[in-house]
Amino acid sequence: MRYAFSTLACPEWSWERAIAAATSLAYQGIEWRLIDGSLVTADFPLETCRKIGARMRNERLESVALDTNIQLAVPAGEQRTRMIAEAHGMMERAYALGAPMLRVFIGEYPPGTSDATALQWVAEGLDAFIGRARELSVTIALEVHVFKGRGKNVNGTSDSSLCRQTVRNAGGRGIGILWDVGNPYEEGETFEETWAQVRDSLLYLHVKDARCLPDGHWKYVLNGEGEIPLGSIVRLLHGHDFDGWFSYEWEKKWHPELAGPEVALPHYISFMRALSEA
Repeated sequence: MRYAFSTLACPEWSWERAIAAATSLAYQGIEWRLIDGSLVTADFPLETCRKIGARMRNERLESVALDTNIQLAVPAGEQRTRMIAEAHGMMERAYALGAPMLRVFIGEYPPGTSDATALQWVAEGLDAFIGRARELSVTIALEVHVFKGRGKNVNGTSDSSLCRQTVRNAGGRGIGILWDVGNPYEEGETFEETWAQVRDSLLYLHVKDARCLPDGHWKYVLNGEGEIPLGSIVRLLHGHDFDGWFSYEWEKKWHPELAGPEVALPHYISFMRALSEA
């Protein structure tokens, strides 16, 4: 198993401190969403990305991916033009970081839009930048996610199945799936159901734990303290010889009430190692 963490876990840390923590805690990689507490955007300084990439190599660490908020399911027009421009800018920054993957989403599309129409929009958007991604050796990582107004409990179609169809439509050309183990589970999909959708195209995982509160909302908790069957997921992947990244997405940036990285990051890697040795 290879372990990484997203910099969402440490919004108040410098990139130097994130690298030092990864080294001291024996992580093998870092997934970049924040740098020095700021979201990486398409106009983020390339020189800073190059400097980080060089430091990572010197420390024998890997940049797992650069995470974006790019949503592919947009119709032709100004919004798609902006999306494509953002994708090109973010791919260049992924390359500068030494990150071989760029995280994107299918995204939320307007009410009344069929899945088939949305998937056509996705295919058209991908066609506009997937060639440049291949030139830079950057794979598009399509995250299994949940957006309000769409999902298994709304229209019978899960995000995991839409991701699978997107990869099939692309013919496997430089695109695969990022399995966030929390999102489809909270949507009502069992891990076996998700695995059936993602297994042929799985790139890496976002690992987290959560429990459902009486009001139906989900609360993030440290691994092993929630309801997500992490042990079963790890055993399943071990049984299929998966050797990709298990990246910890502790969303401290979005949920300031969560424990700090000084607590969460050591806990995660200790918990995951115990699972792998069980």
